[in-house]
Amino acid sequence: MVDEHGAPDAFKNRCTNAACTLESCISYFIERISLDESNEDRKENTLDVWLRKGPWKPDVVVSLSNLYSVHPWGTRTGPHLY
Repeated sequence: MVDEHGAPDAFKNRCTNAACTLESCISYFIERISLDESNEDRKENTLDVWLRKGPWKPDVVVSLSNLYSVHPWGTRTGPHLY
């Protein structure tokens, strides 16, 4: 699916595309998480998640950008992305 950023369903389409792409990684485990924070422009913040299955499968890196807020160690359990 290709969408226009201004289209009403653009976010839904991007989420659907990501879910379809990552479906093959369901049995992978998180090997590493990296947060690159920009103090000048928070839209340049990126969160990279490395997924690994083993030597017989390729590693996968999920890179999230244009984040508004990241709370990896909040008072609740697990990371919180807003």
